[in-house]
Amino acid sequence: MRHHLLFHRARWATLVFAAATLFSGGALLAQSRGLVSSIDARRIGLERSWFTQINVDSGRGELSFVTPYVSHAKAFTIYEVVWETGKLEFSELERDPFGQPRGAEEALKAANAKIEELTAEGLEPKLITSVVPEISLYASTNRGVVHAIDGETGRTRWSNIIGSTDYPTLEPGVNEDYVAVVNGSTLYVVERGTGVLAWERRLSGAPGAGPAVSDEMVFVPLMNGKVEAFKLTTDEEDEELERKFRAPITLVSIGDCYLQPTVTPSVCAWVTDRGFMYVVNANKEGMLYRTEADDTVVAPITYDAKGRSLMMASIDGYVYNVDETSGAIIWRFSTGSPIASSPHVVGDSVFVVTDKGGLFCVDAETGLEQWWTPRVKKFLAGSKDRVYCTDQIGRLLVIDAKNGGRIASLPTEQLDFLITNHATDRIYVGTKSGLLQCLHEPQLARPLVYSGPGQESTETKQVKVGPDGDDAGGLGTTPAASDDPFGTGGSTTTTPSTSSDPFGTGGSSPPASDDPFGTGGGGSTPPASDDPFGTGGAAASDSPFG
Repeated sequence: MRHHLLFHRARWATLVFAAATLFSGGALLAQSRGLVSSIDARRIGLERSWFTQINVDSGRGELSFVTPYVSHAKAFTIYEVVWETGKLEFSELERDPFGQPRGAEEALKAANAKIEELTAEGLEPKLITSVVPEISLYASTNRGVVHAIDGETGRTRWSNIIGSTDYPTLEPGVNEDYVAVVNGSTLYVVERGTGVLAWERRLSGAPGAGPAVSDEMVFVPLMNGKVEAFKLTTDEEDEELERKFRAPITLVSIGDCYLQPTVTPSVCAWVTDRGFMYVVNANKEGMLYRTEADDTVVAPITYDAKGRSLMMASIDGYVYNVDETSGAIIWRFSTGSPIASSPHVVGDSVFVVTDKGGLFCVDAETGLEQWWTPRVKKFLAGSKDRVYCTDQIGRLLVIDAKNGGRIASLPTEQLDFLITNHATDRIYVGTKSGLLQCLHEPQLARPLVYSGPGQESTETKQVKVGPDGDDAGGLGTTPAASDDPFGTGGSTTTTPSTSSDPFGTGGSSPPASDDPFGTGGGGSTPPASDDPFGTGGAAASDSPFG
């Protein structure tokens, strides 16, 4: 009897172990599905720098939106010791034995100690200092979970449920201090560094898209054509009273708003399904102008920080490059095919994907076509020499940025979440089940920063110094003493002009005109009957903003 009982226990233990092994193997298989292997990445000239699995409800949840953000106020320093046969990095973000970041001073001490050690061995080490911007990804699920992820390491900074898990969550809007999220019909503003709720406000109507955040305001488009603007901070002494009665500024436009607005250092712009683009001040009340496309616009506006212009694409195949300040149309380019995605600015080029499957490269300054390549469905990211896209069957394409030639491709059909990255050269892909991964070219260990408020295309600053601290030349110059951690002192691009204008618009201003939309420079003057602001050429005092 005892042997019989021991036999049954052993058999049950074997079955339980087999079931556990099968379950864990299935979980690992599910997690690896869609993961680009390091070997496959190297085959097309890329490397997988990290991958992570974010928290997604396995029953009903899925990844909905990922918003890349490059900080222009926060950065960290990496000291790289390089010698003939090797290299070693010392970052201020590395943790000490107590789990705290070691800081720039301690990292430099460690790098100098290594230099002394190598010098004593008869080698000739050099120190390269890199100032790297803080790059973040803000991922939201359809169950109201928002994750803040380090864009260079994949480490999760914080993860919070914002709002109700039963209401839809739209794409986040981000600035240096806050992340704004619309859940259901409520706007939530949380602190960017911690995810702690700062305040919330009920919207007056159904939201059409996610919010956009400037330095001072949050803009939320509603389906009925209105955009509600909220001040991020006020001068109210009673914070509880201020939170409770925070009143929005209502902006009225013709048509319905289904696209997230675009914020620049000086303006906020949005489009409606009627093809109108409205531009207002980004950090204070005031309408600037309205311009119009010849057909419906179904993709968000793109900002060209270098050219200080706004780009929109219409369903009839035209791309419009509009002066950010005046509303004048700088150039217009026709693809001859419908466009349902935003133009993408990378350095001096604009990349446009058409609905029929083709990629145009257009000169950002002149609007002249540089080249065209067929069978492209989606733009992902770009570097100096390469453009990364997907084709109609889901393959990752590597395209020569100079002539449009195909360099390589990779079968990635299992990737069902592909992120368009306007901000840097990094390629972010994954699955709706929450698997995210980052790919980049091996030689680009430091990110290339392309766009963002007030940011021109620039390389990560690098300084090469000898063991005695003197500049050894060869990789740039010493970073300028400036509040901008990414100043273009070592960059190959033109340094932005220094002026008292805090928004970097070069001191230009809208034309002095009775036209409240400033279309005298190229935008279409709206019909008097369709003017939602009722200005009819009236003085500025008749503005809906008072």
